Amino acid sequence: MTAYSLMEVLLAICILVILAVLLAPTFQVARTTSLRMQGLSNMRQTISAILLYAADHDNKLPGPLDEFHYPAVTTKTDQLAYFIGTYLGVPANASAGVAVTPMAPVAFLSKNDPTKKACYFAINNIYLPTSGSKNIYIKPWGTTNQKAGYTEADHTPKSLSVIPTPAETVAIIDADSQLRTTLGAVGERTYLIKDPLYGKLRNAGFFDGHVESVPIDYNMFPYFK
Repeated sequence: MTAYSLMEVLLAICILVILAVLLAPTFQVARTTSLRMQGLSNMRQTISAILLYAADHDNKLPGPLDEFHYPAVTTKTDQLAYFIGTYLGVPANASAGVAVTPMAPVAFLSKNDPTKKACYFAINNIYLPTSGSKNIYIKPWGTTNQKAGYTEADHTPKSLSVIPTPAETVAIIDADSQLRTTLGAVGERTYLIKDPLYGKLRNAGFFDGHVESVPIDYNMFPYFK
């Protein structure tokens, strides 16, 4: 039987430690990628539920909606879960607060209370192509905001048929405080996680039903001038 000296054992341990340090980033990237792909799968289910809802309601989107959405059964009528929960397999008589699992990224639900943290941002302005100096927009989901100057049309959910270039227009996107700051808001909010779930990427669902991961500096308002 071959015996190993203490020096050989220590050398072997050192080599294993060095390998572990070198490979750790690779393992982390693989884990993040796996969670992001699971998040895309859940977002695809959510977008499909939205389109199914529209198909059952004269092609109109659910709403009027708030901008930020919680992945839990709710009695609040400004939340996506209120409208599409049953399309995601949630029983119609489910108690408020029950997590709507397909409506949130796996990485989000593993760390956050679905009744206290919002997981998605629903795009509340779609700027229309214009050569003039005034920005023209529609609010696809309608809005519950009673801001002065908003018309009845602003409060009313729109038909999918009026969405310009639906394959290029974001419907919902992963929500975090960094996104809120990008949109021009000041200060963090407790209902949002601080940073993007996937580092330099966020998952986004588009009005044509497809989903993809986009850079955190992705322009969600391509017609804005």
